[in-house]
Amino acid sequence: YGGQKSFHPGNYVHQSSARKITLVFLRALDEALTLWEEKATAPKDEGGGIPLDGRYWHLREEDKEIRRALKSTDVNATGCGQMFGMIQRLCTTPMRGAGEWTPRRDPDRSSIRALAKP
Repeated sequence: YGGQKSFHPGNYVHQSSARKITLVFLRALDEALTLWEEKATAPKDEGGGIPLDGRYWHLREEDKEIRRALKSTDVNATGCGQMFGMIQRLCTTPMRGAGEWTPRRDPDRSSIRALAKP
């Protein structure tokens, strides 16, 4: 497992990091499914029932609030600003990710391949 050199951390470090990240995602997924179950079984007059209300599916309002707070924050007071003080724009620019392994209708335009330069 891992490399043969003395400076290589081996497979254990990679496994440990991957397991920690996986546990974070599994916990978040468990909390989301628990919330959905509670809201789906709650009476209509309490905001529950099927189909679930859009606020449990879409993060539009939270996303707007996060973006607003990000643009209005004092960059120098954040850990990002202290780390990247010379390029503060890095800390206030919203970034979007792209992946390759999600089913898509048009993968050549909507995956990471569309962003990569030929």
